[in-house]
Amino acid sequence: MLEGFTSVAGDTIRRVRAIVPLLALVGCGASHRPAAPSAPGQRVSLRLPRAFVARRSFQLGLTPEGGATRDARIRLLRSAGVPDEFQVAFTLPRVCGEPSGALTLQRVDAPAGAAVTAELRESAVVVRTRAAGTAELHVYGEYVHGATTCGHGLPEGSRAPAHATLRVEVSDEPGRPRIGGLDRCGDATEAPFAATRSEPTLRLDLLDAANQPLSFSNLSPVAPFEVTVESDVPVAVAHPGALQLAQRPGRVRFASADGRDAWAWRWFVPPTDVTDVAVRFYVPGAAGTPVDVTEGASIGGGNRRLRGVFFELRAGMVGAQRLCDAPDARWFRLYSDTPEVCRVVAVDSRTCDGCPGPGFGHEAAFLVRDGVCSLRAEAAELNGRRGVRRRVSAEFVNVGNFSAAEFGTPAPSGPEPARAPR
Repeated sequence: MLEGFTSVAGDTIRRVRAIVPLLALVGCGASHRPAAPSAPGQRVSLRLPRAFVARRSFQLGLTPEGGATRDARIRLLRSAGVPDEFQVAFTLPRVCGEPSGALTLQRVDAPAGAAVTAELRESAVVVRTRAAGTAELHVYGEYVHGATTCGHGLPEGSRAPAHATLRVEVSDEPGRPRIGGLDRCGDATEAPFAATRSEPTLRLDLLDAANQPLSFSNLSPVAPFEVTVESDVPVAVAHPGALQLAQRPGRVRFASADGRDAWAWRWFVPPTDVTDVAVRFYVPGAAGTPVDVTEGASIGGGNRRLRGVFFELRAGMVGAQRLCDAPDARWFRLYSDTPEVCRVVAVDSRTCDGCPGPGFGHEAAFLVRDGVCSLRAEAAELNGRRGVRRRVSAEFVNVGNFSAAEFGTPAPSGPEPARAPR
């Protein structure tokens, strides 16, 4: 059971989005035409190449002494298939918030026998990698001040020396590829997603020997290595770097081109595969902080709390694996065993301030009067249709002092609907 999961932070719950989910491999640089959606059950294989960056710019800054300077650093990968030429540009200083004047580069000095060679080409420094190592380049030029009154008091048309120190680091080690990222739920080799509403973003990373993210200036940070995508889910390339997956269960596999690493995800896990769920019961805050409703608690009324008990799904498990998004609250129904104290009503999330995120339940218990409220949240389809049930009972006092703000359909005046079997 996942009772301990009830403390999972609420910011893990993403907002509902009524759109087709995208598995966003943003910027992977796919150059092929968008593939037509595959037929159900047909395995699709796509190759998304890594993307290279040819140029990077650094902005100069003015000094009180009347110079334009910059210290800059780039890290370049020298590996098979990676272009060995990279351009570094220097742009005008910002004066009064805007670029001003003119900049002319005059020469670049590189140490003899350095890991790189360097030359000027128009307004950029062209760096070519030769070997692994570091080199410090010095770029010299002239800055002519434009028509602005600020900028350390330089008059229009005045000339100032420009100097940039560029530290270049060249590596022959491309790092270890990984797909996912620290913003996802861990680095498991297989991480299922729960529902159709989510838009999981899988970032392509390179890791160094210490398993820390590694980046190179000449390699796109969102497409640092070539990856092959195989899927038995109907899939299409929505646009370069993004895969559009059909809303049905399946498996998606990613593999790096060099075969050093591979990852697989179960996509759109059906409720029957979800074995356990953590459920949080709470009283929403009306311009205030929500209050958790726990077993045996006594909660008093206050005008900063809505007059109802809500529930949300915080985490779900498929066996030993945790879902990477919140389970779908539509899998659950809410029942009251004490309708004389708290009556189940439908919630209008469009007007409810306490109903954020896809894990928010579509039902709540309206507090009719003081007393003990006993609730059950049940999902009959979960855990191989054996079901998952969560209960809570708490005492509510001074209910009349709760906020009267409406959060859903008013409590019915007729008899309580038939209760589900316990």
